[in-house]
Amino acid sequence: MLPPGSSLDVQADLSLTVDGEPVSLRSEGDLLVATFQSVPRALRVLKTLPLPDGPGRVATLRTAAGTVRASGLNVLVRVGHRTVARAGPAARPGWLSRLLRLGEVEVYARQALLAALGR
Repeated sequence: MLPPGSSLDVQADLSLTVDGEPVSLRSEGDLLVATFQSVPRALRVLKTLPLPDGPGRVATLRTAAGTVRASGLNVLVRVGHRTVARAGPAARPGWLSRLLRLGEVEVYARQALLAALGR
């Protein structure tokens, strides 16, 4: 955890493969963008993360989002050209985040739906 008042600056431009799925990571100062080719591919990558099952999974994701917020770093999750979620100080979690119990993660419902439909 970073000391209060400090922020994290990440410089990256990576193309990587997670369990056979391509992921692009790009940064611009305090913004880190993770781009996936499709919703099913993003979900496959999420399933490969070493997260506990059940309520522990939700708690771990919420803690990670809180850590991102405290770091001052904003993380965007994109599927194709659509931004489907944001974590960090600029995130404004709403009803969908509460429904999914994602804590500090803002989910863009319309963009996520369009991405899921492949549009």
